[in-house]
Amino acid sequence: GHFRRKPFLRVELAGPGYALRRRLWEAHLPPDAEFAQPVPGAAVLSEALANRFQLTEGQIVDAIAAARAHAVYRNPREPLVTTDDLYEGCRRQSGRRLLTFAKRIEPRAELSFADLVLPETNLRQLREVQHRIRTMHRVYSELGFEHRLRLGRGMVVLFTGSSGTGKTMAADWLARELGVDLYKADLSTLVSKWVGETEKNLNQLFAEAEDSS
Repeated sequence: GHFRRKPFLRVELAGPGYALRRRLWEAHLPPDAEFAQPVPGAAVLSEALANRFQLTEGQIVDAIAAARAHAVYRNPREPLVTTDDLYEGCRRQSGRRLLTFAKRIEPRAELSFADLVLPETNLRQLREVQHRIRTMHRVYSELGFEHRLRLGRGMVVLFTGSSGTGKTMAADWLARELGVDLYKADLSTLVSKWVGETEKNLNQLFAEAEDSS
């Protein structure tokens, strides 16, 4: 009864935008002495992490803690953090719910751009996709598009071709270069005989993919 007699105000807190995420990373990144050589520049690393992972401040702190733990596991005598440790820590904070409808594909560390045997036009398109994904949040934030566009701020890339032409390999390379996870949708869990259920599952898959980025 006490609460019903009192006025209240509902406040919805949105996730931090790109600019705020970058400042949070700069504030929480480990000092240079904790990094393995060569030490990455704090500004460049903060920009890359803020662009690729939409994490809250709490998740950023947890990701850094996970990176430190990963460094200890790798080398207990000299637990120096690497950029790969930070990316792995970020991935652990996202994408968990995606496993309901998708399977995570581990990017191959040995895969390089030279392994992609494609026409020059397709190789140039892949590079363009890579650069667009890498700078997408920065463009939306610094040019003000995130305030003008409510929908259509994602990116869709369609790989076409016969079996064995390198579609999965190209996606694998993109994921490895950008330091993000690659998931393969499981159609057996998405498709349903019930009317409307397949569409509902697809909507949930894309919503969880957006939250995990």
